[in-house]
Amino acid sequence: MLSACWRLLRHNRNFRQIWLAQVVSEAGDWFYSLAIYTLLLEITGQATSIAIALIFQVLPPDPPPD
Repeated sequence: MLSACWRLLRHNRNFRQIWLAQVVSEAGDWFYSLAIYTLLLEITGQATSIAIALIFQVLPPDPPPD
């Protein structure tokens, strides 16, 4: 299975580009989260603020208006 995935990345240019774009996007999301959590901890000094931020991050967005 791993060799099939590796082959797909090597031989399919479009898939490789979209995959690399997703890797860059995920890295950016990780750095954003790290910065937000560090800032919250420095400002408030409480881990509870980080927990609240995590909860807000995983909650679904508001439903669209009818």
